[in-house]
Amino acid sequence: MTIDVDPMFTEMVARAATEECGFDRVRDWETATDELPGIWKTFADLGLLGVGISEEAGGSGGELADVVEVIRLAASSALPIPYAEHTLLAGQWLASAGRYDPDLGVVTVVPDCDALTLSGPRGRKTLHGTARRVPWVQQADRLLIPARDGDLHTLLLVDVADLSFTPARNIANEPRDTVIADGFAVPESAFIGIVDPAGWALSGALARAVSLAGAAQSALDLTIKYVKVREQFGRPLGKFQAVGHMLALAAEDTAAARMASESAVSALSRRLDDSDWAEALRMSETDIAAAKTVASCSATTVSRLTHQMHGAMGTTVEYDLQLLTRRLWSWRDEFGSGRTWSERLGRTAIARGGTEIWDIISN
Repeated sequence: MTIDVDPMFTEMVARAATEECGFDRVRDWETATDELPGIWKTFADLGLLGVGISEEAGGSGGELADVVEVIRLAASSALPIPYAEHTLLAGQWLASAGRYDPDLGVVTVVPDCDALTLSGPRGRKTLHGTARRVPWVQQADRLLIPARDGDLHTLLLVDVADLSFTPARNIANEPRDTVIADGFAVPESAFIGIVDPAGWALSGALARAVSLAGAAQSALDLTIKYVKVREQFGRPLGKFQAVGHMLALAAEDTAAARMASESAVSALSRRLDDSDWAEALRMSETDIAAAKTVASCSATTVSRLTHQMHGAMGTTVEYDLQLLTRRLWSWRDEFGSGRTWSERLGRTAIARGGTEIWDIISN
């Protein structure tokens, strides 16, 4: 990324992803097992599961840009692991509450703040409701839940074994399970604190924007290689003007997704110098909303154009492109679609008034 990340760190992560879990192994994982692949243990051994969390809080140290870089690289390799959920989402929210613990095991999150609700008096709270499309529940040890509690939302850390869930998959064949809470008695130890639902959604949107940018870049790189070697009528496909035009359009949208996500990360990083996690997220709302809007829209364009340039080859199970585009199609709507976030940007612009429109656009 163009934000400040040590090139040796990037090389280490990229090499581990390629050597431990290349596209062939991703393909095998999709049909062979429900367990996390070995790359998860490799990431743990490398200290990557605690990146972006201070050593004093129990993490591995490093900056926000470092954990975001790992998310981007994991997405570009289509790694079937809950890295973004465990680190940027659960890890950062738990660390901000002083409750991060590297021994918690695999932690995933419920995306929807209003899916599960608490009822009853403090000390005898019970959890109710159904949360759909929850990532990686079957593979996780604990679940971080933003539960509605009257007029507020409370963050809970619950053992997955204490809840019922139904396994399901998204179009990328990643686990997106249905969690059912039917009067589960929440222990006092599970309460983390009050959570801002807007900040929760923003953190998820940032994670998916970065992932979309990484997968789009990988799909573009694969396509560039293909049109250089695939010949038609005696010359490479890339030599045809129509193909070159499609390639330029795909490159445009890929660059836009990456620039928007990097801009959001940079803005959030600056604000974290003086603010806590939740406050910095709210202050970065327009940056993150713009990043998710651009990345989601780019996912649609890049998928369509790369498949068009590949023809039938790109749709085959044996070829790598579909591993990336299926993720683009899945991630573009998670934690809010492009339309959801563009509407939110529009409402923000209207609320601020005409005199601040340029500040929103230029910043």
